[in-house]
Amino acid sequence: MEVAVCDDQKEYRELLHREMIRYAFDCGLEVNVREFDSVSPLLEAVGQGERFDAYFLDIQMGREGDEGISAARELRRMGDGGLIVYVTAFAEYMQVGYEVRAFRYLLKDQLDQMLPSVLRDIREELYSGQYFMYQYNRESFRVPMRDILYLESSRRVILLHTRQDERRFYGNLDQLEQELAGGPHDVFLRCHKSFLVNMRYLCRLTGSELELTDGRRVPVSRACMDKVRAAVLLKDIGS
Repeated sequence: MEVAVCDDQKEYRELLHREMIRYAFDCGLEVNVREFDSVSPLLEAVGQGERFDAYFLDIQMGREGDEGISAARELRRMGDGGLIVYVTAFAEYMQVGYEVRAFRYLLKDQLDQMLPSVLRDIREELYSGQYFMYQYNRESFRVPMRDILYLESSRRVILLHTRQDERRFYGNLDQLEQELAGGPHDVFLRCHKSFLVNMRYLCRLTGSELELTDGRRVPVSRACMDKVRAAVLLKDIGS
């Protein structure tokens, strides 16, 4: 598990880092923690392709005192689907994360009590079957569901697009749609006979194209237009 801790107070960065390593040791879990003392180097690392499973962001950072909030917005704008945990010294800030789908909140004066349960929740979220499995050239591969932007069918080949790369394997998009429907993986939307998109990355509908949060566009067929429009509208309301 790759974790980023961003806090301008060294004592809290080190405390979070230390407690995460202790938790990982007790659970037999491999955790790599990278510390950032400000938002800029964190966003730069992500912009250069570094990927984190979870972000622990102090809300009250920077001159304006709310750079943790703007950092989370920028991560989502970049198409990053990592779990966001807001760390704050004030309880009144614990409802600011709705628009970026904040996963959990931590109060600084309760880190010792709250952190273990948050880490358990992160572990469950990341490792409770939240992977897409496929085979290619007799090898098996897995990709976190939340990393998939969309699946594209080209004859018998399925192109799996993530923010970082593109994978390919043989398959049938109709069958994949049925397999992914329902349960914890019911986050994919058919927008075209050749495209299946991850709804967490929907941004806007422009004409007959669906724009994703990272700026990429996929076509929308006339037959799928109504349900795509409804999905985008619901996401806008939820934001």
